[in-house]
Amino acid sequence: MKKPIDGYEYEYHCARLLKRKGFSKITVTRASGDQGIDILAFKEGRTYGIQCKYYSGPVGNRAVQEAFAGAKFYGCDVAAVLTNSTFTPSARNLAQKTDVVLWENSTVPRSVGFRLTKWLGVFMCMTGLLGYFVTGKIEPVKAGNLQQACFLLLAAGGGLNVLEFGFAFLEFAACMAYASAAAACLILGNTGNSEAYNALGIIAAAFVLSLLRTIKLKKK
Repeated sequence: MKKPIDGYEYEYHCARLLKRKGFSKITVTRASGDQGIDILAFKEGRTYGIQCKYYSGPVGNRAVQEAFAGAKFYGCDVAAVLTNSTFTPSARNLAQKTDVVLWENSTVPRSVGFRLTKWLGVFMCMTGLLGYFVTGKIEPVKAGNLQQACFLLLAAGGGLNVLEFGFAFLEFAACMAYASAAAACLILGNTGNSEAYNALGIIAAAFVLSLLRTIKLKKK
């Protein structure tokens, strides 16, 4: 990534950084009068109003105040200040009181929870699709239709994990898909398919993680 040489270039540098960190709908506001906000961005169901500061020394209170006011003006869920430098103790204290997010050294953290559910979703989706097609080719298969339904539910839950993009209702739908797949596994186990019980642990873990993710999103 090209190193910025002034504050104007730094805003576009930050926009590229945010895109790499999973943000979407990224808009640099300079052309329309920024009202204290340089970038508007969206992630995990929330809109961020971000002020960018390209400084040689620590960033002070004023940036926090402007980000807070600007985020209110734009109706953002989160106010943030992103800098290549660090922040003064006073700025950190004010940010804590006003719930302004501070990102220093041009570092924007990723959401660990989102990455976990995303990659779990990829795994479950691929497992579900593979199981569905393999089961359909094995004859005879006891309770084959139920097995295929279970695999389709796993694929659906995994797909929703990958595509939820911060929307709680999509993550909740993934929970319901996993719960239904678990119920199908229990029925299969009771009909003599002991292998179905082996999958319950993985499905239960996927359900719990997806449920925790849903709760987190609903609190935002």
